[in-house]
Amino acid sequence: GTGSGILSIAAALSGAGSVLALDIDPSSVATARINMQLNAVEDAVAVKQGSLDEALQAAAETDGFDLVFANILAPVILKFLKSELAKVLKPGAILVTSGIESHEVQIIKRAVLDTDLIEVSITETQGWAAVVTRKPSPPNHRRK
Repeated sequence: GTGSGILSIAAALSGAGSVLALDIDPSSVATARINMQLNAVEDAVAVKQGSLDEALQAAAETDGFDLVFANILAPVILKFLKSELAKVLKPGAILVTSGIESHEVQIIKRAVLDTDLIEVSITETQGWAAVVTRKPSPPNHRRK
């Protein structure tokens, strides 16, 4: 989830046109909204209480996402990675999954092989890991 909203703030300050920040925890949503105001990015970031299901629905209403940060537990990542998560990424988009325990990295890597995503990097620290993947662009594809 978005937690404090720090990644959404960074995305907005880095030039993202629109950012969707979701968390299932109401206190995290409240904190993230305050942080958006403190950083003057509330016009670029929509903070909502919701789950990955809501993010997938939002993606279905657009042409997909350029970048997704999914800071959720591995079982949730696996559930959605195998079904919908890779499909909502635009060609060339990046998926950063974190909140993964180090011993679960191989399971995530195997699940990535079942999608059209390409592994970019894996970072592990203090028993936790982040797996970065990318959706390939078709030949001669130009991103908007």
